Amino acid sequence: MIQAVDLRSWSGDPGAREIAALYGAIAQLTAPSHTATPEEILNKGEIFVSYSREDISYARELIEYLRRERVTVWADDRIDFGDRWWRTIVKHLRNCVGMVVIMTPASEESKWVEREVLFADEEGKPIFPLLLQGKRFPLFVNMQYHDVRDGALPPKEFVETLQRLT
Repeated sequence: MIQAVDLRSWSGDPGAREIAALYGAIAQLTAPSHTATPEEILNKGEIFVSYSREDISYARELIEYLRRERVTVWADDRIDFGDRWWRTIVKHLRNCVGMVVIMTPASEESKWVEREVLFADEEGKPIFPLLLQGKRFPLFVNMQYHDVRDGALPPKEFVETLQRLT
């Protein structure tokens, strides 16, 4: 039950007792209705980055760029030794707010990139393709993509979209 604080009787600067009562009331109003579990806190607002190992140089550059732009990013470079890697990937895909896919011929041939994309789609995650080499994946026939075939990082509008999600 929230304790009411009557501010009508205050005149001048409030004393320590009034301040304590006010802080107590604010704490009650702002207390979370439930405590978040570690799983709910983990990955809150992350963008999942999917890529082929052959494209790791560009992927690292992209990930660092997004992080500098204050986009919370997760990629498989965060898997610890000894972790059950597919289970870790699934957990992050379930909890992410969107996925960036680096499209190249190598990533199109990768069964792991394909699995990540299909699972993210099944989970209803928005997917943001970047075309680094080759052609757009047939899986993305109905999606817009950004062309980064010159090796450039994606434009500001792309980053702003991700920032709004996170």
